[in-house]
Amino acid sequence: PRAGCLLSPTAPSPPSCQAEPWHQMMVTSTFAYLSSFADSSALKKLRWIPVMLGIITEAPGVTITASIDATAAVAGPALASGSTATGPVTFKFSLSGKSTDFTVADITHKNCKRAKFLGMKSTYYLQCAYAPDAVVSVRVDAGLFRLVGQPEYNTASETFFVAMG
Repeated sequence: PRAGCLLSPTAPSPPSCQAEPWHQMMVTSTFAYLSSFADSSALKKLRWIPVMLGIITEAPGVTITASIDATAAVAGPALASGSTATGPVTFKFSLSGKSTDFTVADITHKNCKRAKFLGMKSTYYLQCAYAPDAVVSVRVDAGLFRLVGQPEYNTASETFFVAMG
């Protein structure tokens, strides 16, 4: 019996003293074993298992970065949010996994002139033409897309601002 649990032929066992179902016990013991390898690359490669089994779920997220357009083949210098651009800007939306329902409608943008949207799987781009003295902002609100195989909708991104000077 577990510590603190007394077996009685006449009284039912409290729920805390009943045995775990086999699948919970297997998951618990697997995580206990894997936690001994917390810093190993093998554990990092296995993190998808509990997500795929539906045991642990993480809401999808999106990270936004930006760069000045240099040429069609090569990205220009990276921009920090709040910085100033002297030419067209490309915003990169990096999703935390593959999505088949992320669209341009999921992006809230202001002052993005002649917007061009492209991308697939987990990386998408929004190109904005240069507009002197405009402040361009982009963000992705919560609850708009899901990752393949996951029921949860995304969390909101930070708003990314670029001043065009």
